[in-house]
Amino acid sequence: MTITQHLKTGASAVIASILLVALMLAPVSAQANKDDVATRKEQVKQKVEEQKTKGKKDVADKRSEARELATQEKRQAACERKQAKLANTMDSIGDKVGRFSLVIDKKYEQVQDFYNSGKLGVANYEEMAETVDNAKNASQLEIEALSELNTELDCEDPDVSATIAAYRSGVNDVKQSLREYRKALVELISSMRASIAAEKQDSSSTDDSKDDDEEQANDDDTSSNETDSNQSDDADSNIEGGGSNE
Repeated sequence: MTITQHLKTGASAVIASILLVALMLAPVSAQANKDDVATRKEQVKQKVEEQKTKGKKDVADKRSEARELATQEKRQAACERKQAKLANTMDSIGDKVGRFSLVIDKKYEQVQDFYNSGKLGVANYEEMAETVDNAKNASQLEIEALSELNTELDCEDPDVSATIAAYRSGVNDVKQSLREYRKALVELISSMRASIAAEKQDSSSTDDSKDDDEEQANDDDTSSNETDSNQSDDADSNIEGGGSNE
C-alpha cells in the first residue's frame, strides 16, 4: 500500500470519526436548542405578564389621581362657596358685635359722667366700676381675636376647617363676654337707681316730717289764738259787767 493510499485511508477514518461524533452530538444539541427556546418563551411570557400588571397599575393610579383631583376640585369649589358665604356672615357678625359693644360703651360713659358730676354717691361704685372695666377689657380682647380669625380664612390652607371651627368658637366667646359686660353694667346701674330711690325716700320722709311740724305749729298757733280770743272776750265781759254794777 503506498503512502498515498495510507493517507487516504487515514483521512477517511478521521472523517468517519468526525461524522460519528457529529451524529452522536446532534440529538444533544437539538435538545439544548429546544430547552433554550422553551426558556426564552417562558421569559417572554413572564415579561408580558409583568408589563400587563404594570399597565393595570398605571391605569389604576391614573384613575385614582383623577378621582382625587376631581375630589379636590369639588372640595375647592365647595370651600370657595362657603368662603364667600362665611365672609358675608363674618362681616355681618363683626358689624353686629361692634355696634352692640359701642352701645354698651356709650351707656357706660353716661353712667360715669353722671357719677362724676357728683349728683349721686354710691358706696360701692368703685368696686362695681372695676368689675365693669374688667368685663369690658375681656370683651374687647375677644373681639380683636375674632377679627384676626376672620382674616385668616383661606381655602388653600389644609386646616381651613379648623379655622372655621375656631371662628365659630370665637363668636360664642365674644357673645358670652359681651353678655358679662352688659350684666356688670346693668348691676352697676341698678345699684345707682337703688341709691337714687333711697335718697328720694329719705328726702320725702324729711319733707313729710317738716310738713307735720309746720302743721302742728299751725295748730298750736290756732289754739293759742282761740285762747287769747276767749280770754279777751271774758275780759271784755268782765269789764262790761263791772261797769253796770257801778
